[in-house]
Amino acid sequence: MLTELLLQPDLSSEQREDFIKMVHQSGQGMVSTVYNIVEISKIEAGIVNVIEQEADLQQRVKELVHFFKPEAEKKGLKIDS
Repeated sequence: MLTELLLQPDLSSEQREDFIKMVHQSGQGMVSTVYNIVEISKIEAGIVNVIEQEADLQQRVKELVHFFKPEAEKKGLKIDS
């Protein structure tokens, strides 16, 4: 497990930071999965009503690009909509 790797005394600070980021990302992924399962269960149980509505997909993509652009640039990536 990743957490066991963090206990190794010969890790460089860069390796330790990489492992911590991996643990964090893994945890976020698990929380997202559990959240999605709960939401699907609510829909199946009829607790949540799904309402269809129009959405401006082009505007949403622009918002997402704007949100992720700084992080992408830090990594040397270019992102445009």
